Amino acid sequence: WSFVLYNKLPVNVYHLLECECQTVLSIDNKMSTASTVLCDVGTVLRGRWRLSRKVGQGAFGEIFSGTDLNTNASVAIKLERWDTKKAVLKMEVSVLKKMQNSHFVCRYVHCGHFEDHNYLVMELLGENLSELRRRRPGGRFSLSTTVRLGVQIVQAVEAIHELGYLHRDLKPSNFAMGAGPGRQDQCVMIDFGLTRKYRLPSGQIRPPRDIAGFRGTARYASINSHLSKELSRRDDLWSVLYVLIEFLTGQLPWRKLKDKEEIGLLKIHFNSPELVRDLPLAYLDLMEHLQALDYMDRPGYEWIVQLLEDLGGEGATTAPYDWQAAEGRSLSTNMSARPREGDVSTNDLQHSLLDDNMRGMQESFSQFDERGGLLPDGSSSHATP
Repeated sequence: WSFVLYNKLPVNVYHLLECECQTVLSIDNKMSTASTVLCDVGTVLRGRWRLSRKVGQGAFGEIFSGTDLNTNASVAIKLERWDTKKAVLKMEVSVLKKMQNSHFVCRYVHCGHFEDHNYLVMELLGENLSELRRRRPGGRFSLSTTVRLGVQIVQAVEAIHELGYLHRDLKPSNFAMGAGPGRQDQCVMIDFGLTRKYRLPSGQIRPPRDIAGFRGTARYASINSHLSKELSRRDDLWSVLYVLIEFLTGQLPWRKLKDKEEIGLLKIHFNSPELVRDLPLAYLDLMEHLQALDYMDRPGYEWIVQLLEDLGGEGATTAPYDWQAAEGRSLSTNMSARPREGDVSTNDLQHSLLDDNMRGMQESFSQFDERGGLLPDGSSSHATP
């Protein structure tokens, strides 16, 4: 789905584009200008699902915000033509249904066929992590928020791997915060358009193909993806490492490059401790763990989670997220409940300790930024045949 986005959408509607339908994008990086209208706003699917507003369209389908007329609940509705050559809904539905016992995925609501369309109805989520990060000072999260999100991301990756699938496009915009009761603190994995089974029906791991092609989003894809090698579980976690670096520093060395070959070369250059030089030692430990893994190896998910929890310290996985802390500070100011002089919040202290190192890392990274501006993390997804 290479979407033509509609500007100035409300946040709770805009996130739909990155919630479930962003990553099966064109090989040439160009947004589709497909103008075929699949369904009109106001159409009611099967007497229950009303299309409230179209928020995006692509070469193979459209996505709407909608309403469940039985419950009046807001939902996301994804449509594709039943005869499209590159259908993605079948895979989306298959993975979502199999993962419904996990709280790390978007809730599946319904799917079906309407006239000449297939459709998928999904839970409406909150903002994705890419949007939340960009709004933070310096475009980065505190250590506690990075750790809290990182733990959930690794657990979500483990969950999909244990079912026999690789995600192959892990990035901040493919994780969103829940929006319903009891879900606001939950980080949710979304968009399964590039998933692939890595196990055979016998349970054995598929032997690697000689040439697999590039998969994913250039900024976060593993080096193996850039080299067109078959991906394995370790490659999803390389994407997680890049995400965690960006969470804490606000950037990656290749953030201004658009060409995926150039990005791949820079990743190879930084495939050393230099990439995490000024970051906490846990980042180097994680990097060395991933470098030691072979194609067939199972990553140490539990070890990685413990590594992150130890990095965050006591209470890190339950501390308010940065955006929640900001809302709380605003409320306390309005209520004249100002902190005493000399008081320092945990997040402020973490940033104070890391700031000098971050400045050094950013200066080191900047020497490789030769052109371009800050790119949205979903702007360079690829899915070769």
